Amino acid sequence: MPAQPGNIEPPQSKRPAVVLQQGHSAPVNSVAFSSDGQYMVTGSNDKTAILWDTETGNKLCTFEGHLDKIASVAFSPDGKHVLTGSTDGTAALWSIESGTRDLQFDAEDVSVNSAVFSPDGKRVVTGLDDRTAVLWNAQDGSKTRTFAGHARYVEAVAFSPNGDRFVTASEDHSAIVWNVDGKQLHTLAGHSGWVSSIAWSADGKHILTGSWDKSAILWDAESGNTVRTFDEEKQIILAVAISPDGNLVLTGSAGKAAILWDAATGERLRTFTGHDGNVTSVDISADGKRILTGSEDGSAIVWNAESGDRIHGLERRMAADGELASFAPDGNRLQLIAHGITAVLHDFKTGKKLRTLEGHRTPIKSSAYSPDGKHLLTGAGDKGAILWDVETGEKVREFQGHDGDVWSIAFSPDGQHVLTSAYDGTAILWDVESGNNRHTLKHPSSLVHSVAYSPDGKRLLTVSEGEPAILWDAETGMKLRTFAVPEGSIGVVAFQPGGSNILTGSWGTATLWDASNGNQLHSFEGHPHRLTLIEFSPDGKRALMGSSIGRATVLWDTESQRQIRTFNGYPVSFLEGGRFILSGDAGSSIQLRDGATGDELCRLFAIGEDDWLIVTPEGLYDGSEGGRKVVSYRVGGGTNVVPAEKMEQSYHRPGLLATLLRGERPMPEGD
Repeated sequence: MPAQPGNIEPPQSKRPAVVLQQGHSAPVNSVAFSSDGQYMVTGSNDKTAILWDTETGNKLCTFEGHLDKIASVAFSPDGKHVLTGSTDGTAALWSIESGTRDLQFDAEDVSVNSAVFSPDGKRVVTGLDDRTAVLWNAQDGSKTRTFAGHARYVEAVAFSPNGDRFVTASEDHSAIVWNVDGKQLHTLAGHSGWVSSIAWSADGKHILTGSWDKSAILWDAESGNTVRTFDEEKQIILAVAISPDGNLVLTGSAGKAAILWDAATGERLRTFTGHDGNVTSVDISADGKRILTGSEDGSAIVWNAESGDRIHGLERRMAADGELASFAPDGNRLQLIAHGITAVLHDFKTGKKLRTLEGHRTPIKSSAYSPDGKHLLTGAGDKGAILWDVETGEKVREFQGHDGDVWSIAFSPDGQHVLTSAYDGTAILWDVESGNNRHTLKHPSSLVHSVAYSPDGKRLLTVSEGEPAILWDAETGMKLRTFAVPEGSIGVVAFQPGGSNILTGSWGTATLWDASNGNQLHSFEGHPHRLTLIEFSPDGKRALMGSSIGRATVLWDTESQRQIRTFNGYPVSFLEGGRFILSGDAGSSIQLRDGATGDELCRLFAIGEDDWLIVTPEGLYDGSEGGRKVVSYRVGGGTNVVPAEKMEQSYHRPGLLATLLRGERPMPEGD
């Protein structure tokens, strides 16, 4: 089930905020300890940063609001704020007390690869994709000065301890030391690969750089001369840190490990292994006793610096790497694509896993239930589609005939035929009973991106990249009509209930056409991303238009052509005659929304193999015994987080999902 609900903030700020004890759902790019060692922060490709308690390893809150991955995290010197840099072109200042964004630094759509505070907390410096570094006023977010000197992206930045200088690291194989007034002091030229990371020693005497050339170099900060080289030999170095006393050097590498070195001799002292992906970020606590590593595997680990033992694993505790694909016609079963090549069926009403369907050799790209709900069809990158019996989990039939990934599939209304499309420029109409190919529908393009059946089963609709949509006769396989689009390429298609109109979607725009004559009726404009899914409500009066790229969905009134609601997450389907909407997001939850307004009613989570959880925006929850254990509450702002059992009387509601599906909206006690 997919979302990133770090803090599910209730509508009224006086209520406690739900904090689910889960980690990131995507690679961790940056980690940092607070100056007093009390907190840790991690930033991820899932567009969030998470604040953790160092002693317990518990999550305290999630900072949400960036539109793209977070590349950099740092604490303010006074420990009251977290600074994030994002590839969405902004850096942001977040309050630890409230969990809200207090200030934004706008880099004008240029990716912010790194952002750090000056030691006095009055300034921020960012490293950008436009080959510059920018100095900002940390009080009002205004730009103070731009530093240009690199030939490639600026990947990392670090301030000197006294704040009069900072250093930038770049893909141009160099690092540059700058005076804050704008003067270039030294160019540290000694690497033969990208300089990916940088650190300044606490005494101000040394600068440490890590590079794709598989080495780290310790430099004299005053002269710019090389002091010592730490040679990883086999692995790209992605992250570096220096211990507070300057005696130790820490490197993180593409070898899924971090290495602790003696700064004076260059000797390897200890290796920290336990990640399943490249170690992208490292830090050492102020007392030198703990080490923090972040990885592409989506986790962060806290280590004992002396013994090398693992203290905490800041991992995702919920089902990950899933994408919602389809729901049974009765709305009781949902399919979750898990770990790419397997399909997992869940009971929608409880969230409990029913069975796993295993048979594809490559990641699943598409899926659909038969009209009677007895079969599930999945298409994958192994150029085929598989028909499954959902009750037994057995494979019924395979459809093989494409020369590319099967990208889109659809059942005929009577369930006797299926339509598949692929990267090979074809759509194939198959007989379900025999598995025979009835028609091959060819497009000039190499990718047939989306297919649909008319409600009466007599027509087929296909669309490919950069070409008109094509309407076909399902009986003969003959082309009936094309629907030209003057701007942009079409991505998705759908028939309106009744079958008289069709809807095509492309880059931010959907167009409604008269299927009988090809005339354009209306355009729905304003979606922020390329559309990858469109769906009508059963009565045809509303339409969901969404994108898995930007995880954004717009609910439209098709009669008045007005936007009803825009929300994060990608659309999945209307449920129970259009009364509800199911939507998903990257991770492990789905959202149940009001079908008329788009308002969120609850989020449902798959946890581990067998547990489940439901949480409402007001903070009410229900779930299996294991699911309820991941719930905690942030009470009264700040970092006071308590387990759910302390709030059980006010917030636990057995049978919560059934109550919501009856149309009731329960509230916490006292509201």
